[in-house]
Amino acid sequence: MLIASPIISADKKIEIFEKIFDQFEAVSMNFVKLIIKNGREEFLPEIARSFEAQVKEYKGIVPITIITASTLDSATRAKIVAKVQETVKGELEIEEKIDASLIGGFVVRMGDMQIDASIANQFNNLKQRLTR
Repeated sequence: MLIASPIISADKKIEIFEKIFDQFEAVSMNFVKLIIKNGREEFLPEIARSFEAQVKEYKGIVPITIITASTLDSATRAKIVAKVQETVKGELEIEEKIDASLIGGFVVRMGDMQIDASIANQFNNLKQRLTR
């Protein structure tokens, strides 16, 4: 990978970044150059993710992930989204994932909060109560 390669010099990496990201503002490009010159380029992906999260927070965009055992129909999806929207101020950015191990139901993740209404979770809870 270009970013992590110790073989490629900082100057060459900067030259490559300038060509790839020629649409960057001067301040942003200078920041990237500074990161590379200080040998911290392996942190650029995490810096970008953090920046994106801060922009979303500033704009009032709340990313959520809905995980289900199979594809949701539009009515069920709308119900889940409506329930989540009641508790959130801002616009929801929804990502859907499929995880067959849930058996049924759904899991909603929003930041560090999780709502687990999956069948697998209910089985685990029942198992814990029965084995006490």
